[in-house]
Amino acid sequence: MVVLREQFGEQSIGASYGAVFFVSRIGLGLGSWAGGAIHDMFGTCAWLYVGSFVIGLSGVLPATLLRPVPLGRPMPAAAT
Repeated sequence: MVVLREQFGEQSIGASYGAVFFVSRIGLGLGSWAGGAIHDMFGTCAWLYVGSFVIGLSGVLPATLLRPVPLGRPMPAAAT
């Protein structure tokens, strides 16, 4: 949530979080099915590890493109 707020602003935090949550649910649903299909096709889990490694590496590029958060900026006060 903090990364989304810092990258997209407080005005669109709901839409941003909704998009992230939606994509993660699709990945969780399809990932287990695809993993079973790949295991059945090749008869081993080795390709699942390779695929997971490639997918993990594909997350590195977007992470490197995030804007740095300026240090020393005051945190917003918590609502009480």
